[in-house]
Amino acid sequence: MVAVILLCSTALHAEESAGTLQSIKGVPDTLSIVIGSSARLELHVPDQSVIAVPLVNENRSLPYTLEAGDIGFIIFDAQDTRESTIGQLYTLRRSLKAKTWVIAISTTPCDALPMRTQLTLFEDDPVDAFITPKTIPEAYEGWLRTRFLAYPTQEKPLRVTPKQLIVPEKKKKK
Repeated sequence: MVAVILLCSTALHAEESAGTLQSIKGVPDTLSIVIGSSARLELHVPDQSVIAVPLVNENRSLPYTLEAGDIGFIIFDAQDTRESTIGQLYTLRRSLKAKTWVIAISTTPCDALPMRTQLTLFEDDPVDAFITPKTIPEAYEGWLRTRFLAYPTQEKPLRVTPKQLIVPEKKKKK
């Protein structure tokens, strides 16, 4: 049984294959992305519909992708340095190339992200946003196209429109 939670949703619906969520249909052009309690990816749409998907569950191994309209998500463990996993990450990133927005979400902090993972996600085919459980080390911010942020919250969501990603402002250093 897959743990997918649909709340108040008439427009959104999920499609499953072999017990795992593959894609979310009916996603509008504008939505907010939040990583909720218990590490759930939440898609909030303007009419208050919400779909929540656990980032990690027993039916799916990391890394994997999830598609929601024109948005592609790559969910992975940043601390997994096995060559086979890094190769999968590259293949998954290429499979989402046609999406308007691609967002990589790490289920673990990435204080020491492997160089091949950095090249795959930030150089070869840069993702539009990279989300981790805590603030990303400043060393990664040198990559030009990718926006880096800690898990977005209800108060500071990542907003997606057809033409832009609106990243919550970072706290200013003193």
